[in-house]
Amino acid sequence: MEADIRIAADDAITEMAGLLASCSQEQANRVPFSGSWTAAQVVEHMRISISGCIELLQGGAKPTTHRSPDAKVPDLQVFLDYNIKMESPDFVQPEDKIYDKEALSKEMEKLRRELNGTLGGKDLNETLTGFDFPFLGELTRTELVHFVAWHTTRHNRQLRKIVGVLKGGEA
Repeated sequence: MEADIRIAADDAITEMAGLLASCSQEQANRVPFSGSWTAAQVVEHMRISISGCIELLQGGAKPTTHRSPDAKVPDLQVFLDYNIKMESPDFVQPEDKIYDKEALSKEMEKLRRELNGTLGGKDLNETLTGFDFPFLGELTRTELVHFVAWHTTRHNRQLRKIVGVLKGGEA
């Protein structure tokens, strides 16, 4: 299972970079419909989030002795429930500005490689001590990789919708 979720996270980040790359610079920074982020803002949100997760994965950890290392994975599946509208915490909100699409795409690829490198040789069952997730508290590395995979998957769905509108489709 560990390898599967690592592959899912890698694939989701790769897909996100590809979706952004499919837009022109102008399209990437155009608001597709009222109340939406731009494609670039979605990717920037994920850049901030994944960067923070990598930092957390590289930080302090302790043995997980009080519960199963994947006990909170079912709670994280909420990110795959597309009927639920979620609000991002302020610390991962993208700025309202024009983004350099190429630089953002390259940064996502860099983060994908960095995530894979960070996970190599780490005990995924350890509990990370650097951050309490809202409503969940401390997560294990296994749980955090699930978060990265499923959070990115959720935003890929949003990004596919945005790209479709930008290229002349329906919202």
